[in-house]
Amino acid sequence: MLVRPQTPGPLRFAAFASGCSYRALGERWLAEQQAAVEVHEVNSYHSMLACVASGRYACLLPQSVLSKMTLPENCLSEPLCEATTQLIWRSGERPALSEWRKLLQSVAIG
Repeated sequence: MLVRPQTPGPLRFAAFASGCSYRALGERWLAEQQAAVEVHEVNSYHSMLACVASGRYACLLPQSVLSKMTLPENCLSEPLCEATTQLIWRSGERPALSEWRKLLQSVAIG
């Protein structure tokens, strides 16, 4: 979900460190909206929302994360795109991993 101030204007982007897929998606969106993209690196989703609340930043959060937080006043949230989460693990099955995969598959099937 894209979270941004209601008032239009040039925005900076609050994001995790380089390498974060949400950061890359957000930088691409912001570059389409304005010429320059200035990224402010933060260490938590709460810090991202605090930056947006200042009125000078946008951020991109998973919907599941945003739904557990309070949207700051005078801010908007809107879907920007869909992102696929990929899980990677070492070869060789472990009972806990196997059960977790079964649970995820049952939820996905639904």
